[in-house]
Amino acid sequence: MRAFGRSMALSVAALAALALPLFVSSPAFAAGCSSGDQVADKYCAMGAATSVLGAPVSAEYSVGSGRGRDYQGGSILWSAPTGAHEVHGAIVGDYRTVGGPGSLLGFPLTDETGTPDGVGRFNHFAGGSVYWTPVTGAHEVHGAIRAEWVATGWERGSLGYPVTDETATGGGRFNRFTGGSVSWTPSTGAHEVHGLIGAKYLALGAENSLLGFPLTDETGTPDGVGRFNHFAGGSVYWTPSTGAHEVHGSIRATWAARGWETGSLGYPVSDEYGVAAGRESDFTGGFLHWEAASGTIKTGAGQVLAPGVAQQSRRDPAGPFAISVTTVDPAGSARLAAGLAQDQMPGTEVTSSIASRYGAIAATNGGYFTTSGGPVHAYAQAGHIIAAPGLVENNMVDQRDGSLRIGGPNFTMTVSAPVGARGVVKVNAGAPAASEIAAYTPEGGTLSTPPAGGHCEVRVHPSAPVVAPDGSTTSVGNVDAVSCATALATGGGTVLATPAAGPLAPYLATLTLGTQIRLSWSLGWPGVFNAVGGNAHLVVSGAVNGPDVDGTDPFFARNPRTGVGQARDGRLLLVTVDGRQSGYSDGMTLREFANLFTALGADSALNLDGGGSTTMTHGSTVINRPSDAAGQRPVSNALMVLPPAPPAVRVYQPTVSSASVPPVGSTPETDPASVGGLAAAMASRGATLTPQLSGAASTFRASR
Repeated sequence: MRAFGRSMALSVAALAALALPLFVSSPAFAAGCSSGDQVADKYCAMGAATSVLGAPVSAEYSVGSGRGRDYQGGSILWSAPTGAHEVHGAIVGDYRTVGGPGSLLGFPLTDETGTPDGVGRFNHFAGGSVYWTPVTGAHEVHGAIRAEWVATGWERGSLGYPVTDETATGGGRFNRFTGGSVSWTPSTGAHEVHGLIGAKYLALGAENSLLGFPLTDETGTPDGVGRFNHFAGGSVYWTPSTGAHEVHGSIRATWAARGWETGSLGYPVSDEYGVAAGRESDFTGGFLHWEAASGTIKTGAGQVLAPGVAQQSRRDPAGPFAISVTTVDPAGSARLAAGLAQDQMPGTEVTSSIASRYGAIAATNGGYFTTSGGPVHAYAQAGHIIAAPGLVENNMVDQRDGSLRIGGPNFTMTVSAPVGARGVVKVNAGAPAASEIAAYTPEGGTLSTPPAGGHCEVRVHPSAPVVAPDGSTTSVGNVDAVSCATALATGGGTVLATPAAGPLAPYLATLTLGTQIRLSWSLGWPGVFNAVGGNAHLVVSGAVNGPDVDGTDPFFARNPRTGVGQARDGRLLLVTVDGRQSGYSDGMTLREFANLFTALGADSALNLDGGGSTTMTHGSTVINRPSDAAGQRPVSNALMVLPPAPPAVRVYQPTVSSASVPPVGSTPETDPASVGGLAAAMASRGATLTPQLSGAASTFRASR
């Protein structure tokens, strides 16, 4: 069909006709139904001026090897091989734009006709077709691209209706369709790309991307699980669980040599992405790393835990380092969440137990904690603020849009009622001062209870939290208990308290039974539902944060490490490095840990509680090697990856394995990578410590 030639030239008469000049006819000409004239007879048979064509606007003219006439609503074209057919409406507009009967489309073979699905309209021409729907408009399809489209089932196939005319690009041509594309070059021929593979192809830049033109139609994989297209510059593979991902270059060549998707690496679960000194692609069975300096490929083990969640184990003999990485695609359905040990404070629980109770896909230990089991930093989970403000202000927060924010929080909390609003200065953090309101929740347990006597207190059972228009996390409820004489129990709700002799007591006293109040809190970022604490801030804007990671205290030396970050492409990164195990893994300095995150493509990263606390799980199975002789260290909280509909959280049940006391010598206070080492390092830098942290620093120094 390409033999129609690319000539778009028309005769002078035809060009004049297609310009639709105003034509004033004589009465005899207006009749337009002379017998034996094929164009006139067609017009007459359609109903002449009462048809969709309306009145004529030109005389009958010669064009190419045939004749034509233009009307208010379209044209009738005739040639000996094709007969006389009308073209009207939006289709004739596209036909004229292409060049009409003198173009590659040639003369019409059909009148405008409705499509079998009842949605669109079309005309076939000697050299192609023009299809129209109210949504897509009218577009032509011709040549080898049209033949490929026809082979897929016309507009009822996977490609749907055309949304562009055939267009030249990069040495070839393409048409886009509602469901995909067909692209053609002289060397590759015409091939279709559709569905999620097609969407990935377009997102990467289609024919002008690193993939180039397709070499195959979409094809099923030999194992019957996935689908793929090969391209001049790579491939895109898709399965229901992994989604569509591209593989190209040396990484693709290595993957292919190892058996494609049927080999040990399995299907790709990421596009190729940049890391320090090279490039990587992740697969269901591991990852491939291309080293820029040498061009060599290294392999690491791994597996897909759930859609969008992959876990890898890496060994680096340079340390040696034993590294575990869990990646989470924020576009998927899995989400980050914090989990409190024993569901209340004080308390500790091993990470695998917390993960098991919450039905986690994967988990790591979370933030630093004191001997009491309370978090050192501000802490929130599932939209509830549980501890604030922190003893140290550096947090990782999880927002509802799937992004992470790392930095110093700005804690604010407000109680609002019909009589006005007041600030709440602390949550589960001791008694309020004279002019303060403090909050107490069930998670405060015995660590922080509503004060007894001398306080005015109200209790409310808040609704499920939501994100308010101002970005705060908000819940509402009605006051169900009031007392200015005795302490109220939280009873599953939130108690607000202020000294009875203080200036805020009259405000709380006005919140009588049944009064609806609103509790709103924020850490300075919008839409926060989970927050855990850490130190140091390893990576900022893609660069190692030198002031935070360099130091001479034991805290900065090689230790087991746990951290969380977000890559430039949006992937969430949970990372552990084992340590204190000679010949297996030495652990990393904070700078080495920060370098690891930048090598993984992190734009931001935060160091969490480490040392003997460092743990990573797949479900409730520990996949790393914790350094404590007793195995997992009981911790205050965990950072988890949860499925979209996790099971109901199981109530904590004490067991020897989940709450045992670690042996002397590996407590958080004596551990250089845990709260003891952190507190000592802060003191060395001149920070003012709270009594709890000052005690941890003293305990640490005494243990050295």
